[in-house]
Amino acid sequence: MPLEAKQVDKLKAEHGEVYILEAAGATLVVKPPSRAAMKRFFNLSAREDRRYEALEALLQDCAVYPDPSELSRLLERKPGLVAPFGEQLVRLAGATEEAEFRPL
Repeated sequence: MPLEAKQVDKLKAEHGEVYILEAAGATLVVKPPSRAAMKRFFNLSAREDRRYEALEALLQDCAVYPDPSELSRLLERKPGLVAPFGEQLVRLAGATEEAEFRPL
């Protein structure tokens, strides 16, 4: 279901910078990860076997639409959405696979 302009305006007023994520017929609106959310993500993902849990926690920290109970129902129906949505949030936070460096 597409978001109405009124809903988008309300989300922007409440959260400032927001982004829409869409996949597999699902639509989420997220705010950029905070420093605290990224610390939690990195702490949880320190062990590879907790990567999914870390991505899901990041998604829950950043999702502003739908509400938490609807997000939970969505993830029960389509748990695979955690990966693409969570990875987009990691990129949004500025985490890249490598940084460039050069001598000055």
